[in-house]
Parts: sequence; structure tokens; C-alpha cells
Amino acid sequence: MSAVAAPPSPYKGLAPFDDSELDALLFFGREREIEVIVANLMASRLTVLYGASGVGKTSLLQAGVAHRLRREQHAVVVVFSAWTGDAVANLLDAVEAAAGEDAGAFRRGGPLADVLAAWTRRLDAELYIVLDQFEEYFLYHENERGPGTLAEELPEALRRAGLRVNFLIGIREDSLASLDAFKARIPNLFGNSLRLDRLERSAARAAILGPLERYNELVPAGGGVEAAPELVEAVLDEVAAGRVDLGLSGRGAVGEEGSDRIEAPYLQLVLERLWEVETSRGSNRLRLETLRELGGAAHIVEDHLERAMAELSPEEKDAAAAMYNHLVTPSGMKIAHRAGDLAGYASIGEVETQHVLQRLVEERIVRAAENGAEGPRYEIFHDVLAEAVLAWRTEHEAERKLDAERAAAARRHRRLLGLAIGALVLIAILGAIAVYALVQRGDARSQAHRARGRELAARALTSAPVDPEQAVRDAVQATRYERSPAVANVLRATLLGLRVKAVLPAGGKPVAAVDFSPDGKRLVVAGGDGLARIYRVSDGKHLRDLRHGSALSAAVFSPDATKIATAGDGSAARLWDARSGVLLHVLRHEGPVTSATFSRDGRLLATTSDDKTARIWDVSNGRLLQRLEHPGGVRSASFSGDGKLLVTRLVPAAFDRTARVWDVASGTLLYRLSQPDRMTVARFAPTGPLIVTAGVGHVARVWNARSGTKVHLLVGHSSGIIDAEFSASDRQIVTASTDESARVWDTGTAALVGVLTGQQNYVLRAIFSPDGQWVATTSRDRAARIFEPNGSLRVTLVGHRDSVTDVAFSPDGTSIATASADGTARLWDSRAQPDLVPLGRQRGKVAAVAFSQDGRRVVSAGTNGTVWVWRVGDPDHALATLRPGGRVTAVAISGDGRRSATAAPDGSVQVRDVSSGRSVSVIRDVGAVRALSFSLDGRRLAVIGKNGRAHMWAVDGQKSLRTVGARVLAASFSADGGRLVTAGSNAIGRIWDVKSGKPVTPPLAGHRDLLTSASFSHDGRHVVTTSRDHDARIWDARTGRLVWTLAGSYAQINSAAFSSDDRWVVTAGPAATGIWDMNTGRRLIAVNGRDHPLTAVVLSPHGWRIAAGGLHGTVKTYDCQLCGNIGDLVSVARQRLAHLRH
Repeated sequence: MSAVAAPPSPYKGLAPFDDSELDALLFFGREREIEVIVANLMASRLTVLYGASGVGKTSLLQAGVAHRLRREQHAVVVVFSAWTGDAVANLLDAVEAAAGEDAGAFRRGGPLADVLAAWTRRLDAELYIVLDQFEEYFLYHENERGPGTLAEELPEALRRAGLRVNFLIGIREDSLASLDAFKARIPNLFGNSLRLDRLERSAARAAILGPLERYNELVPAGGGVEAAPELVEAVLDEVAAGRVDLGLSGRGAVGEEGSDRIEAPYLQLVLERLWEVETSRGSNRLRLETLRELGGAAHIVEDHLERAMAELSPEEKDAAAAMYNHLVTPSGMKIAHRAGDLAGYASIGEVETQHVLQRLVEERIVRAAENGAEGPRYEIFHDVLAEAVLAWRTEHEAERKLDAERAAAARRHRRLLGLAIGALVLIAILGAIAVYALVQRGDARSQAHRARGRELAARALTSAPVDPEQAVRDAVQATRYERSPAVANVLRATLLGLRVKAVLPAGGKPVAAVDFSPDGKRLVVAGGDGLARIYRVSDGKHLRDLRHGSALSAAVFSPDATKIATAGDGSAARLWDARSGVLLHVLRHEGPVTSATFSRDGRLLATTSDDKTARIWDVSNGRLLQRLEHPGGVRSASFSGDGKLLVTRLVPAAFDRTARVWDVASGTLLYRLSQPDRMTVARFAPTGPLIVTAGVGHVARVWNARSGTKVHLLVGHSSGIIDAEFSASDRQIVTASTDESARVWDTGTAALVGVLTGQQNYVLRAIFSPDGQWVATTSRDRAARIFEPNGSLRVTLVGHRDSVTDVAFSPDGTSIATASADGTARLWDSRAQPDLVPLGRQRGKVAAVAFSQDGRRVVSAGTNGTVWVWRVGDPDHALATLRPGGRVTAVAISGDGRRSATAAPDGSVQVRDVSSGRSVSVIRDVGAVRALSFSLDGRRLAVIGKNGRAHMWAVDGQKSLRTVGARVLAASFSADGGRLVTAGSNAIGRIWDVKSGKPVTPPLAGHRDLLTSASFSHDGRHVVTTSRDHDARIWDARTGRLVWTLAGSYAQINSAAFSSDDRWVVTAGPAATGIWDMNTGRRLIAVNGRDHPLTAVVLSPHGWRIAAGGLHGTVKTYDCQLCGNIGDLVSVARQRLAHLRH
């Protein structure tokens, strides 16, 4: 101990604890976690440690885990977090440095696994590699692939048998899904995962007193410092998670009560400040009076900001202030933005923005709150900083304004002094000042309106993640003050986030359950007021009430949708006619009925009750068939898929550890499925013989119901399991836990498929969509979420005011219903993106689509030369069909849908009028044709030969105009017909002058594979090209300069088109159409095609309706309401909001 010098302070503030002897001595409160992590790291090839940002992972790994492992003999420990540059090379440098002289002469080479194996053999040691802050790997190496990269080398090292190397990945919880990139190459990726929570109160107390004790041991006698007991408890109270909250505009709102977890960074920050003040005064005691003198935790945080900002240069302060203007609203609420957005809002360079943000991140003033596909979003690190940031920004801007006004006043004074020659000039000046004042007053009003609009828009962005409905209202109100593109984009964004389709009142008392009818047209809501309400799904209309009479626990449709069963606090369940609402049967118990469940064929109903029985009823006549006696109240029952078996479990209050399997026909108890902990769920698979059970002991179990034997243990949760359910195919199981996660498991192997994180409280329910592609969860945090089974979060559904207690998918999976303790149910759009609506189906691949001039008809052409005409809004009914006379090699439709062209094998091209079918022109001897393309007016035709040349023809005169290009695959005319853009197999586009046949711009080079299409904007200023390299690109048609790269598709993009006003670009990708903002190059929305792949796309000449065709002949449309102008958006918003009023 004496070999270590005493530090200036035993507390670290917001800096992490290092991997040093001193910091290890001062690190307290995580002793249990250290031992658990070390044990896992030593026992397993891969450990995944995750936790929320700021929870203290880095300090734990450096000062705790690494230091503890170094005590082990023959162990080399590497803590690595340098993710910029070559990750593998940097990692090997770190390993070499950690190995020391023993490896100094070792020459590395070859794959990572080979090098590590050679090192461990040479050193005769176990190697423990901690990959900390792993979320930054994805930030710097998002698209990294191939030999020599960590994306390839790490999985290979983990798969290498006998390699004496164990890895730990430390990653932020909100980036956990990024690890899916390794899932295919790392078996059982999440099989050994640990979640780090905030400090418990007792641990936080140790983090206060332990460092003091260590410090006192390191200093000479008499130099020690103590902490007053009352100070310790006060500090713990003030930095408890959720307790510190300045409220809006300093109004002193009280934080949420009930958390015993402690925010470690703020604990350290407060302690560091107290230490600085007390020791500067010569005091050897940390006192409560000093904490009060400093204003408490919130004021200390404010003071921390002031001192941090003082370290910035004047230019950096200006940049920070400009960004703060968008990170904190005038009302004191924080907003998250991406760095690029902040650069745009603040009108500063992105490099400068990143530099300043990094400085602020280092000081823990801001943090990366979310890391999505477009990069992290930055937000104020904590709510307590928001008010301080607001005050600092206001003061800074006031000082800058004062300086500017002084400089302006000096300039005005010099001008006036030079002009003040005589009285006439003075009068003129006074007159000018009067006019200037009037103008300034008008400008002030305009500025005030714009400021109000911006404030409302900022408030809309702030409230969107927690209250999308209010966000839309704020955005609509913002348009009254400012109708700028920025406000329009805010309104679009809030409308995209408004997923609720209807709010369904349920009497104001907690709603227990929701259930869709099998046809998806109706929804029954089990209310706490004793009413089961039936709603129409299409518009949320209330159809009728079923008056059960007591608070409901269940309401469920029969499989044939003809009946509804209700159960509740009264001593009877009830069967109702689902159409008329007539009561059919009363199914009596001797106590409250806790559940009601139909068999899969709908012939039987099982009810459970606090009267210690489960009962089986004949649905047709309400006759009791079986009475199944239990030792306590029964909570639930589940039929096997064939209806021959029933599994039951008791109510939680019974503290029972057993599920019971019964023979339905005889009522005989067949098996008791026992586990060592209290059971919370027991449920049959939909079709097979399996049962899943779970309880408070963190483990779920899979059983064979036919034999009563245990098949699998599902191990991975860190807390009790509340719910478990099979997918419809029986192939997967999802479990929901109080550890704030759900997990998806493979039923056959018990392998972990995905960890579903992001919930901020207990996960109460978890279910699969009917097709098994999605998982929905509900939580006490007032939200429902939709995930992919691998853990990727797709949609968060926010709006409820209390815990979300139940969830159900519609049979087609496009809608979700939720029940909440707030007394309402809600209907939501469950799709992460909307669907194209089928219009018709033709034979064979769709080669081209076009709208009629009035936008009411869609014309499509197949590769077989057949042309189809469809009326928009009238699906599956072709108005006309125009068939070719024989086999064709290419087909095209004019932009107005009036003409079609087909190329025959004999080298002729026939042009026909679509409406009449008559021949307009026949162009002969053009050779073998690969593709055709009309000019907008249909009077010119580009014929792309199989020789790669583009031949331009005048259709009416059958005259060849010009031949251009080489290796051409597709072509398109400009709107005026004066230019032609070609798409080449050499990945290059070219723009040609039709009259001269000469290129008018440099080559459009940048794609990495052959081009599939090229098209002009309507104003002729831009060109969009698509490629097999998965990207579309927008070019300046006058200079050939690249404007935007539209990236994000996972396969070839086949077609693209501009909207009639050139504000939007739509692309036809492998499975969806992407709608892109021409001004930003960002995708507004992706619209599912569900026809793989989409081959052609076009936008209507009026409005923003899309038509697309696919490989299998389906023609589909989508009306992009969010593509409209600000007036259109306001109308859409008002309609959506009106639909939510009840």
C-alpha cells in the first residue's frame, strides 16, 4: 500500500477509472460484478457485457476486471478500445504491449487466430482480451468486410479450437443489436451475456466511503479525511436514478420517486466537487453544509458545465452555442440530433461539429444517445444538464449580441459623425431613423413569429419519442408561424412517428386484454369496468358492449369468430354471440374467474378460477365437461394443438412450482412438471407436443407433454421470467423478463436467437406475429415495441400513459392492439414501412410502367410484349389488354402512357396506340434490340441494340436521328427531347446531345457495377442512375457532378424516377420502393413491394402516387401523402388527429 502515492483526490469526477494500481485501490461498489465477470471471462471463449450509457462499464473493466485478472498466474490481460484505424493491427499492438518483453522479439504475421496462438504458445499463458466500447467499432468500421478485417478475424479466432484466448465484448445496451453483424459467423453469440445495471445504494455507499478509507491509508497520520454520515445519505438521495430533475425552465419539478439505483457519474462528480471545496478550505471533513452551500447535486452539475465550457476557444464556444440551440428547447427540454443535422442547423462545417461534439463528449456534457443506420444521435448527457446548457447558451448569446451591438453602435457613430454636416442632413438622418424603426418593428414581429415556429417545431421533435400525438399537434401549430421547408420536414417526421390508428376508450380502468377476431375485422377489449367493448378495426368505430358485470381478466374470440368468451372478478365466465352481443351461456365457478381459453377447433372452452379449479365446457351448449381440482387458485390454462391435453398453473400467490398436464377427455392428471422456483407461465406450443414453463428463477424450461420429460433449459435472463410463448410454427420461443429484456430461442436446439433490449422496465408480454417474422413486447415503461427475432428493434409504439399490459397482432400482421393500465386500448400500424397496394397482375415480369396524363390509369408492359391498362383504385380489373403479334425482345411505354413499342426478333420495332391498339409506325432493320425508351411526348424512340449502341429514331417519320454510345444497357430522353442519358455495362452513364450526338458532360462515373437505368428530372437539371451495386446516384445534368448517393439497399436497384415537381426520387429496389428527398439525399420512407424484386417504377404526373411492377407480374401503387407540400401535410395531420378523438 505504501508503494502507491496518495492521489490529489480519491474521487474521479466524470473521468473513468483507469487500469492502474491507484485506480484499482480507489474503485469500490462493484466487487460482486467483478467476480461474476471474471468467472465468466475465464470460463467462456466469449462474454458479452452490456449496459446503458454512463453505467460505468469502462471503469469496471479497467480498474476492476483487468486488475483482478492480473493476479492470475500465466495470464496476459489486454483492454482494448482504440477503434479508429486498422482495428486488427491496433489490437495486435495492444497485445504485444501487454505481453511485454517476453514477446518483444516475436514477429507477427498471418491471420489473427494464428498470431494469437503463436503468442500464447511462446508465452505459455492464457490471453484475456477485453474489447471495450465496442459500439465504436461499428461507428468506424460499419461496412468493413473481407480478409484481414476484424469482421472476419474475430469470428475465426472464436471458432479456433484449442486457442488459449478468451474475449469479452463491452458494448452499450442501445448498440447491442449491432452485434447481429457477427451472428452468422459466431455460434451462440449471446449465449454468455451479462447486463450491468446502475449502482445499488449499498454499493454506492461503498463508492463514497471506500476511496476515503484508501486515501487515509495512503497519507501520513493526521492527514485523513472523513465524510459526515448525514452527507453520505443526502448525496445518495440526490443522485439516485430519476431523482434529480430541474424540471422545465427551472420550475423545480420533483423527480420520479422509487429508484434505489444510483447514477455513478453524478455521484463521482458531486463527490469530486465537495472534495475540491473542503480541501481548499483546509477542512478534513466532507460536510452536508457544504453540499447545501453549493446548491445540491443539480447546481454542482451546472457549475461543472460552466467550468467545462471555459476550456473551449471562442470559436468552439460559438459552435457549441449554435448546437445547443437545437439540443435544448427554450423550455428546457433536450433533443437528440445527428452530427450532420447539427452542422446544418447551426450552419457550421461537419468537421468542426464533430470536433466540438467530441470535446463535449469528453467532458460528459453531451452523449451519443442512439446509434442507428445513419450514425449516432447526440443529446445532452443528462436532464440536469439541460437547464444549465440553456442558461449558458442564453448568457453566451447575450454577451455576443452585446459585443455586436457595441461594434455596430461604434460604426453607426462614425458614419453619423461624418454625415452630420448641417441641419438638413440631420433632419434627413432623423427621418431615415423613423422609417428604419418602422421597418425594424415589422421585422421584429416576423422574427418573433419565426422564433415561435421554431420553438414549436423543436418541441415537436422533443416530444415525438414519448408523445407522438402531441408532437404532431405542435408541428401543425408551428406551421401557423413559419411555413419553411424545415418546419415541413418536422411535420413529416412527426407524422411518420404517429403509428397509432385509433385510441379505444375502455372506461378509464385498467384494461386486461385485447383480442382480434380471426378475420381481423373486429377487436374485443376487456375493460376493468366490467364491459367488453367490440370495435371495428378499419376505423376504430365502437360497435357494441358486452356487459359482463365485474372487472374483466379476459375477453377472447372463438376460432370461428362466432362467439366471445369473457372472464373476470365475478364467479362466472360468459359466452356471447359475437355478432349480436346476445348472452348465450353463463359458465359458473365459486370464485373469480382468472382466464378463458378456447381449444384450437373452437369446440371447447377452458376456464380457471380462484376457486381452485379449472373447468372445461362444451361451447355449443355451455355444458360442464370436466372439473379439474387443484391445491390452490388457478391462474391460466392452455390447450394442446389437437385439443387433447390441457396444461394449468396456479396463481402467483400460491407460490407453486408445478404445471399440471391433464387429459381433456377423462379429466385425468397425467404429469406434474416441476421446477425449483415459483412458476409464472405454462403454455402449450400451437401444434406440437411441447410446453414451455418459466418462473422467478431466471430459467425457462421446455417439456415434452406426452412423456412429461424435460427437453431443454433456456438460460440467459438475469431476473424472473413473466411470460413465454411459442411462434405459430413452434420453431421459436420468446421469453419476457423483469430484467428489462425479452429473448428469442430456437425450440429445437435451445440456442439463443436474439436479445430484445431497449425496454426501461419489466417486460410484461412478448408474442410472435402470425408469420413469425416479428416479436412484439409490452412493458411497464408505457411502450410496446416490435423487434425482429434476432433482436433488431424496428418500431417503438409510445402514447400510453401507464403500463402496457397486453398486446395482439391482427391475423395479417399489419396491425397491433395494445391494452394499458391507463384505461384505454390502442390500434397501431405494426409495419416498419407501408406496403404497395396491389392493382393487378399480368403474365410475366413487368418491364415498364407509366401513368396516363390525368393520373387515373396505369399502363404496364410485360417482357412478352403484352400491354395492360389498369384503373387506379379498381384492383384486379384490366381495362384493356394489348397483345403483340409474335415474340418480342424488348418493350417500352411512352411517359404519358399513350404509346407502346415492341421489338421483334426480325429487327423491327412496332409502335402502337395503347387506347385503340392501332399501329402508329413500324421501324425496320434496326438489328437485335436489347431495350427501348420513348421520349416524354412519345415522338422519339431510343433503340438500344445488343451491340451496345443507342439509336435515336423519330417515331412518326421512321427516321434515324443519331447513334451514340457503347456498352449501353438502357437510355432515357430529357423532357424536351434534346438530350439522352445512357446507362452502361461498364458502370458509367453518359449524357448526349441528340442533335450532334456528342457528350455534353464528363462521364457519370462512380458506380461499382453495371448500370440498370438512367433517367432525367422533369426540369432537366438532374439525372438519376441505378446499378447492380445496390446504389442509386443523382448527378448534375449540366456538369456531370455527383450530387447524392442513395445508399441503403441490400441488392440491385432496377429503376428510378423523379416526381413531377422534382422534389422526390423513387427507386425500385429488391423488395421495396425507396422515396428520397432530392434536397437532402435522404430516404423519407421505404414502401414494401413484397414482390422480389421490383423491376420498374414511376410517379404520377399529378400528386405523388407511385406505380411499380415486379418480377412476377404484379402491378402495385402507393399514394405518398407525406410527399406533399406543407398545406397537404397539415391536411393529413388534421385528418389523422381527428381520427384519434373519441
